[in-house]
Amino acid sequence: MQRPILARRATPITHAWRWTRRNPSLALVGAVSVALLVSLLLVLRPRPTQKAQADEKSIAVLPFEDLSADNTNAFFASSIHEDVLVSLSKIADLKVISRNSVMQYRGTGRDLREIGRALGVKAVLEGSSRRDGRRARINVQLIKADDGAQIWAENYERDITDAFAIESDVALRIASALKANLSSLEAARLQHAPTKNGEAYLRFIEAKNLYQDYRKLQPDLDKAEHLYAEAIALDPGFALAYARLSELENVYHTMYDPSPARREKARGAARQALRLQPDLPEGHMALGLDYWRVALGADDFDYGKALEEFAIAQRGLPNDAEICGYIGRVERHQGKWAESTAHLKKAASLDPNSVEPWHRLFYNYELTKNYAAAAEALDRAIALAPVASRWRYADHRAFLH
Repeated sequence: MQRPILARRATPITHAWRWTRRNPSLALVGAVSVALLVSLLLVLRPRPTQKAQADEKSIAVLPFEDLSADNTNAFFASSIHEDVLVSLSKIADLKVISRNSVMQYRGTGRDLREIGRALGVKAVLEGSSRRDGRRARINVQLIKADDGAQIWAENYERDITDAFAIESDVALRIASALKANLSSLEAARLQHAPTKNGEAYLRFIEAKNLYQDYRKLQPDLDKAEHLYAEAIALDPGFALAYARLSELENVYHTMYDPSPARREKARGAARQALRLQPDLPEGHMALGLDYWRVALGADDFDYGKALEEFAIAQRGLPNDAEICGYIGRVERHQGKWAESTAHLKKAASLDPNSVEPWHRLFYNYELTKNYAAAAEALDRAIALAPVASRWRYADHRAFLH
């Protein structure tokens, strides 16, 4: 009697192998799809990023807390914060983190140790302001980032029109506490009041606070333009107001009104600022921006003039990340790769929490075939970018692989 033939159960692997032999084209398409999916996931997955190295004389000024009963005074706290940052950025011996990189810590539970590591700073300044009618109370404390120990603290109570004197004093006290070398020219700049008209200064800081909004909405720009005009009417010698007005007009020309009249308003305000105060860094930056924005959209550009103005501005504002970035971009157009990369690296170190400086630095490294450094800069950009927009960098990393 013959024994029945017993068939062994085929395993999933065997089924897959047989199906592959019967359908080679479909199998190839499937394999390629899986490989592409895995590659895309690897591209979009941000790699661990290194923390910034802390310089000994380095500081992050965190957004000031507004303690006023009236929410309409919030601009005052923001403006005090911004002006303290600008004052500190005039000191070459300090490393001062830009406004863009500290704004994410507004109103959050602050782990100073983690903030210090993320931004690469040894010290952090915290502050608050309370405005009550014509009086303002401002509290500040300078803290060691590594252990939270207080280095220096002060309380100020002044008339609101005396805000500049407070900002100047805070910057000088911080420079002393961090043992920063302060030149006589830097000390003079810190103590030079942009206007002696308190009402003009209040309108100026309110206008600047509106302009700082990254969205640059047209109604905000319109209101800021009006406030700058009021400040200038109150003090026709207010050079810094003319410089900031020029910067606003340049943005307006680029985003909303590309007319020759708008461009001329920007250039005229910058030149008036420099007529009133020839060594004003913000005035030279405004004029450089005018040349630069023309270069982006016209045939009569002059990179040389833009670079000259930005270089003068940088001597007065050595810690301004935007100026470093502009210089780096102009030098890239001129083919000065080493100089361009150095300036873009400094811009990224002063503004480490913003995507743009790292992305621009990535392009420099990619175009000069320094692929290892390009990959590192791209990793930083991807880690900082919103999750929804990380796919835009996929092609860049795939190319580097």
